[in-house]
Amino acid sequence: MMNKIKYSLCLLLVVGVLVSLCACGEPVNNPTEPTGSEAATEPTGTTGTEVSTEPTGTEVSTEPTQAPTDPVVNENSVGVYRCTYMRITGETEYQESPDGYGIDIYEDGTAMIYVADCLLDLSWKVEGDQFTATTVDGSDLSMEGTIKDDILEVTFDGMDLRFEKKSQQELADEAVEFLRFMMEDTPQQFAVAYLGWKESDEDLQKVMNERCPNLLGSNPFISMIPEERIFGNKGEIYCVVPNDPDINITIRRLQDAPNVEDMVKEVLYEGKLGEPFFLLANEGDFYQDTQVIFTDSEGNQTLWYPMTDQYYTAHIPDNEDGELLGYDFSYYNEIYPYGYNLWMRDGWDWVEEDYLTKTVWSRYFEMVHGDAYAGYTWTMDLSEDGTLKIHLIDEMETETLASYTGTWQVTELDAYSGLLLDMTCTQNNAPMELPDVIADEYVILRATDVDNLLLGIRDGQKSNLMVTEEDHYCSVWFGAVG
Repeated sequence: MMNKIKYSLCLLLVVGVLVSLCACGEPVNNPTEPTGSEAATEPTGTTGTEVSTEPTGTEVSTEPTQAPTDPVVNENSVGVYRCTYMRITGETEYQESPDGYGIDIYEDGTAMIYVADCLLDLSWKVEGDQFTATTVDGSDLSMEGTIKDDILEVTFDGMDLRFEKKSQQELADEAVEFLRFMMEDTPQQFAVAYLGWKESDEDLQKVMNERCPNLLGSNPFISMIPEERIFGNKGEIYCVVPNDPDINITIRRLQDAPNVEDMVKEVLYEGKLGEPFFLLANEGDFYQDTQVIFTDSEGNQTLWYPMTDQYYTAHIPDNEDGELLGYDFSYYNEIYPYGYNLWMRDGWDWVEEDYLTKTVWSRYFEMVHGDAYAGYTWTMDLSEDGTLKIHLIDEMETETLASYTGTWQVTELDAYSGLLLDMTCTQNNAPMELPDVIADEYVILRATDVDNLLLGIRDGQKSNLMVTEEDHYCSVWFGAVG
C-alpha cells in the first residue's frame, strides 16, 4: 500500500499537478511560497541562528536542552495539520503539496495521516521538539522530525513533509467553502443539516455536542455561529449555509390562517445574510410554521419550508426539472440511534402485525465446512396469537437442526417499528453456537414493492441467532416462503 503512496507522490511531484478539490474532499488554501524565516525554495523549520537545508528532525538547537516531555500527549501538538510542501528525501527543492494531504493528531496519542488515496493510523509522542510516530497497521512505517510553533516537519516513507497546524477558524472557513464547492454549477442556493429536536429550556451547544459530535468535528463553523444568527428557541434544529455570500434572505414565522395573506405571524429576519445560521422551526401544533426565501444577486429565488419528510430527513425543495434546490449535509446516523432511516428512503417502511402473520418467512445462508459450503435456512413462523416457531434447516439433509418457540410483538422503536422476541431453544444440533434463550428487540422494516423483511440490530446491541455482526449493516433479509 505504501508503494502506491510513494508512486502517487512522486508522480505528482514530477508533473506538478494538483489534486482537484473534488477528489480531495476538502478545499485547502495553500500559499504559493514559504513565508517568514523559510528559504525561498526550502522550508527548513529552523529557528534562531540555526542553518539547515533539510528538515531531518536532528537539527542542533542553540536553546537550552529541555527534559523529555512525558506523556505521550503534548496538548500544544494536538490539532489538524495540512501538508503545505513535500519532496522526495534527498532532493533539494520542495514542491507545493496537493490539496487534502494532512495529519490529524489526537489527545489520546493516536493520529491519522491522509496521503494520496490512503489513510493510515499512527501512534505518536513528543519529547522536546522531537516528534515520532509509527503506523499501527503492522507495516512498521515510522515518522520522525520536529514540531514547533505549529509547524510539523517530518520524514515519512522516503518523503520529507511539512505540515502547518490549522486554527479552528481556518478549518471552519474550509468547511464552508467545501459545502459551497459541492453546490457549484447547480441551482442549489443553500446547504442544510438537520440536527434533531430542541426544547426551549435546553442549551443548543450542549445538545449538539452530545447528539452529533462527528458533524461538528467535520464542520467547526457550526459551533461558531453567534447568538444573533440563531432564529428560534424550540423545535427542529436546522443549520443553514447560504451558497452565495451576498444572498438576501427573508425568514418568516407563519400561523395557521384561512387566508394566505394572514399567515405571516412574524418576520424574524430580512436582508443580506451570507453566513451560516441556525433556524429552529415547527415548535407547535401548526407544522411548517416557518418560511425562508433565498434571493441571489441574479434574482434567482428559492422558497423553502423547513421540515422533515416521511423518512425523517430534511425536506429539500426541487424545481420544475426535478433538480434539488438545496444540499443536505446532515449526519443522520448520529441524529437517529440506528441509522435505518435511509433504508426507509429507499423503499422500506414500518411493519404491521397482520403483515407478519400472512406467511412464513425464511432466510437462506451458507457456512464453510472444510473446503465446501453448506446451505442452511432459518424459517420464522409468527402466529396471530402472538406465538412463534423458528427453525434452522439443513438444506442438504432437509432436516431440522435447531428450534425455538416463544412469543413475539411489534413495537415502536424510536422512528422505526421493532420486533420484540422472547423465545427458548427446544432443539439444538446446529453447527454454530446458539443461545439457549433470546429476549431482545430488533429493528424490523418491510419492502414496499416485494414481500421482504429487514431485521436489524441496534447500536451497541450484541447480535445473536439470525442477525450476526458479520452481516452487512448488521441486518438480514427475510423473504416470504412461496
